[in-house]
Amino acid sequence: MARLGLFRTNNGNRCDAKKKLTVRFLTYLEIATNLDSWQARSVVTSKAPKTLETCYKLVQARMPIYVLDWSYDIEAENPLREDDLIEAKAIWIKSPIRKQILDSFIEARSQFKPVKVTKIVCLGQGMLYKVDMTEEDRPGWNLDHHLIAFDIAEKLEELDGQYPEIVFQDPSYMQQDHDWLSNNVEETRKVHVRFAENPRGIFEVDKNTLVLAHCSPSFPVRQIIVDWTKDFGGPAGFFCRTIPEIPYIEAEIAHCREPSRDHANRHVASMAKDYNMRAVCEVPAWSSTLYIKQA
Repeated sequence: MARLGLFRTNNGNRCDAKKKLTVRFLTYLEIATNLDSWQARSVVTSKAPKTLETCYKLVQARMPIYVLDWSYDIEAENPLREDDLIEAKAIWIKSPIRKQILDSFIEARSQFKPVKVTKIVCLGQGMLYKVDMTEEDRPGWNLDHHLIAFDIAEKLEELDGQYPEIVFQDPSYMQQDHDWLSNNVEETRKVHVRFAENPRGIFEVDKNTLVLAHCSPSFPVRQIIVDWTKDFGGPAGFFCRTIPEIPYIEAEIAHCREPSRDHANRHVASMAKDYNMRAVCEVPAWSSTLYIKQA
């Protein structure tokens, strides 16, 4: 697989000719899963040639590129506070969205036989520290997006007698995110949790995987998952941004012109038909839909 060279200064600051450079190599998949990163934005906003307007076009064209990399630090002013997390968790338990998803999940199993789920892979759920604790405005829903994975795992244990493994992947995770998610499991549930480095979480997806990627991912996760799972007829389930109807090429072009990092194409739009998947729950507040594969 071709790889892309990414240059970075030793101290993580902007590139300086007087400083020694180190080189980091990224695959096209790694670039595709970081389209909204500082690296990608630096290309768009810098005085680069027109051929470097967006990483997305470069990935499509499979062109080798060099990107100046800026590192950034997240200040300790946003630590996870246990009281806030407990409060947010209590709010989530009473949330109508939680009830809607779990009720729809159970109802779907009464209507058709689904493919057995042995693993839940969560992609791009975001850092927990971004959770806003005000009831009026919680723009990230980050904690909610993580907790639904545990809720579904618990429901699967009730229905099938076995907890699925949960794998989390997000390049923005901090140590406090790892610690809290791990402690949450140890204190309340028996499910096994792992963390995958970006983009290896995608490689974890198999025919018995429920993929959760409903948190406005900054990469074309729908296209990647649909393509990655083609050989075994799609994943067991996919909770993602609601997939639009794209019946012809003009509609696909129009859709790809919309401001998004997770564009759908005709292959994604035909996922339900091609992989025998059914939309069982649409969550308008998250602009997402849960699709389950029929056995």
